[in-house]
Amino acid sequence: MSEAEFKSLLESPSKTEIKDLASELGIRIPDEETLTVYTRAIQVTTEGAKSILDWPESEVTDVTFRDRGHAPSNQENSHNQWVWKCEITGNEGKGILAGKRVAIKDSVAVAGLPDGRRKRRSQGLYPSNGCPFGRSDPKRSSCHGVVNNPHDPTRSSGGSSSGSSVAVALGDVDMAIGSDTGGSIRMPGAFCGCVGLKSTLDLVPTLGLNACMQSCDHVGPICKDVYNCALLLETIAGPEDRLYPVRARDLEREKYTEHLSKNVEGLRVAIVKEGFQYSDPDVNSAVLAMIDKLRDTRGVIFEDISVPAHAEGVKVLSVTRNLEYTIGIQQNGQPYTGRTYLMPDMIKSFKDALNNQNEYGKISTIWSAFYNKRFPTLNLLPRAINRMAVIRSAYQKVFEKYHAVVMPTVPIKPPKNPVEPLDIYARTESYIPVTFNTSPFNASGHPSITVNCGYVQAERDRPFLPVGIQFSGRFYEEGVILRLAKAVEDLCPPQPN
Repeated sequence: MSEAEFKSLLESPSKTEIKDLASELGIRIPDEETLTVYTRAIQVTTEGAKSILDWPESEVTDVTFRDRGHAPSNQENSHNQWVWKCEITGNEGKGILAGKRVAIKDSVAVAGLPDGRRKRRSQGLYPSNGCPFGRSDPKRSSCHGVVNNPHDPTRSSGGSSSGSSVAVALGDVDMAIGSDTGGSIRMPGAFCGCVGLKSTLDLVPTLGLNACMQSCDHVGPICKDVYNCALLLETIAGPEDRLYPVRARDLEREKYTEHLSKNVEGLRVAIVKEGFQYSDPDVNSAVLAMIDKLRDTRGVIFEDISVPAHAEGVKVLSVTRNLEYTIGIQQNGQPYTGRTYLMPDMIKSFKDALNNQNEYGKISTIWSAFYNKRFPTLNLLPRAINRMAVIRSAYQKVFEKYHAVVMPTVPIKPPKNPVEPLDIYARTESYIPVTFNTSPFNASGHPSITVNCGYVQAERDRPFLPVGIQFSGRFYEEGVILRLAKAVEDLCPPQPN
């Protein structure tokens, strides 16, 4: 249906329809006179809506010069890491990323190229494989199928930025962009041995992101080394092209790469007890061994502390993510806040793509819809969102004394990939513990980085797997945690044969 045809059909509801809608919403209309006033006012609003249909849906970038790319061949896609491949060049090769190969997670749109959810051309490109709804689990890392771990193809690469991480780890690209709502940059980064950074909330614009959870969505770099991570952050951070101002403060571009030449001696880092409580002993040992190296050879000052609110992060994120996401479904994919750029073409495909979710996403969607329908007055969503402030305050107090906190990125080794048909219960029950250490910093908004600190075996006679160590720090002090990550990178032992 054309916009002109739709506009001709757009009409105000009748008095009967208004009464019925008001009843469904619990709004009392006391008498006929009030109903008449409501009807006239709604007619005025409808006329305003008709005028909006005269406006263009969006400002579309001229992309006619771009290579449209191709679906990857099996040879190009050894670990199922790619959805689409193309080449985009610009700025006459003079930008700070000149010559770099970059992957984009399939939940971030690139104008003029295929939309990975519907597998046909639209306004969004989803080149690296992942979960376009940003809701994945460690055993099935993508709605396009399992993305195999680059160190052991029988094991998980994490999620949901799995394709981005695997493409980096295999050397297909130099760097990648991922999104992180509860750990989706850092979890696959840790499993694949990459550097993954979730920056301070709103430091990196979320424009073009297929948002899962407006209050906690982050976009950030995934790279093979800390230098490229800092370089990519320099490129994507800052206030340019924002529709709305940054919440925390006005930002200026920062040269994050310049922080890497500074030493870490004298930095005060807290070892959070709760961050180790669910961890595999081998994972803990690798992280603690790196902490000892940083203390003994780099002069970092470590102290043990307890942050009880840390344990609440995964619960808060689970509830908030599910309920916010379901609100988006009820609005046909339109986020319920204005913190992002709305892409009409992506919105149109939203409900069609719901079945592309993994089972965790489907189960969460059904639970949230049931809760919203049956228990609308329990205020679970505001309770959960408000609890984020408690977690934020707890860590703000920690950061008054310490420059950063440290813990394992993921408390487990990469699990075995599932064998079809999938055990749905096993997949869903594994999701919560794996984000135990990443979720709190999505809730608090503090910057957080994972970097490889060593290797462990999950099985005898199988390849050694990387272990991620996670540093989180003060708002807008990404430079500090990048320095710590660089120190770890320099001290990390080689992967055993």
